[in-house]
Amino acid sequence: MALEDTHQRLQKRLFRLTDEIGSNFHIAIESNKITNGLVMQLEQALKQYSNIRLVVIDTLQKIRKQSNDINYSADYGEISLLKAFADKNKIAIILVHHLRKQDDSDVFNKISGTTGIMGSSDTTFILEKKSRDDSVATLFVTGRDVEYQTFTLRFEECRWNLLERSFQKELEMKNAPEIIYKVISFINKNGKWQGSATELLNALEEKDITPQYLTKVLNEYSKTILSDNQISFATSRTSSSRLVTLEKDIVEALEEGSKNDISIYDNVINDNDDAKNI
Repeated sequence: MALEDTHQRLQKRLFRLTDEIGSNFHIAIESNKITNGLVMQLEQALKQYSNIRLVVIDTLQKIRKQSNDINYSADYGEISLLKAFADKNKIAIILVHHLRKQDDSDVFNKISGTTGIMGSSDTTFILEKKSRDDSVATLFVTGRDVEYQTFTLRFEECRWNLLERSFQKELEMKNAPEIIYKVISFINKNGKWQGSATELLNALEEKDITPQYLTKVLNEYSKTILSDNQISFATSRTSSSRLVTLEKDIVEALEEGSKNDISIYDNVINDNDDAKNI
């Protein structure tokens, strides 16, 4: 559903993409609104073309009623109508929507409207370029059933070609502050450390980081990067200060050693059994 285009413009684009259009490809340039007959139109289309598995609607704003009242309930309710239709008929619906112009550290906060749009969708994709004329863009993906990931793409000959793919853990490691890796190296060398955040910064010879920031970062990455490196993190209070405890987890090493001991013991038993048999 190319609701911002004309048949002539779509024809030109299709000729650039392919010499032959499949019989299961259908185009519409007009439709009713979500709350005023769109679902019925989609049901009629499915009856007429039973092999439809994907519906692309460009754009979301063209199928919404005009209103200055922007609220979570309205956004969530309208998208939920389309989601219910897709679930019922076992098809996928892609809604193309615009981003806000304001910058934000969380790219998903740039979606125009309230969080009800993203909250009612199964999966959200955001394609973002650094500048309008840039041929390289990043596709951000998150959802109920997919792991957060990014795709670096280049637009060439009317197609987006994959350059790089990164998953959540890789992205977290790439974006983690350098101080985290200094702490990991320090604990790997010393095994355990306890003291105030200020004392830890002195031990690391870090002068450009505040104790508050260090504690925040350690807490933020305690369940991910620190845990992946078998380092536990905890805080506690004394009468005079707040203590930070970092310790290398040696349980896995002990378990590995135990497995080796069991293997040696089994060999001894087997050797004794062989001796008896002889």
